[in-house]
Amino acid sequence: MEPAKPSRYVQVSPGADLTGADLFKKTLRNTDLRNVNLTRANLYHVDLTGSVLNRANLHKANIYRANFRKADLVHADLTEAKGQHAQFYKANLSQANLRKANLSQANFNQANLEKADLLGSNLEMANLSKANLTQASLKHVNLRNANLLSANLAHADLLGTVLKGVLWDESTIWPDGFVPPPQQL
Repeated sequence: MEPAKPSRYVQVSPGADLTGADLFKKTLRNTDLRNVNLTRANLYHVDLTGSVLNRANLHKANIYRANFRKADLVHADLTEAKGQHAQFYKANLSQANLRKANLSQANFNQANLEKADLLGSNLEMANLSKANLTQASLKHVNLRNANLLSANLAHADLLGTVLKGVLWDESTIWPDGFVPPPQQL
């Protein structure tokens, strides 16, 4: 008799404490993870497509290549998360805390980041096309070479934001009175 192979699928109760958990390449699709504590958890390449992570704590979590497509992360705490190449396509990150997160080359295409706090985050080469960044705090954010095509930055705070090499077009909405950087061709 062969030993049972470990399952890629995981069941988690809302509000569970998974501090430091190793969920490497696990599947948590469409899972209710409201209020779950994933502080310093290893979510490398975890599939969280369509999951609900409202008020989840992902402080200092490793979300490298994690898939949050169409996930609900309202009020989630991703402070200091490391998530290069993470996927947030059509994710709802409204009012999420992403302070000092390293999300270079992450995909936020069509994501909702309304009123999100990204103070001091690294979004170098991130795809923010068609993203809603209305009233987001982008103070001291590194957006070098990011894609802002058709992004909505109305009323966003861009104090000290690095915008060198950003890609934007006529449908990109900037804060009133803000002079955008030269367009990249």
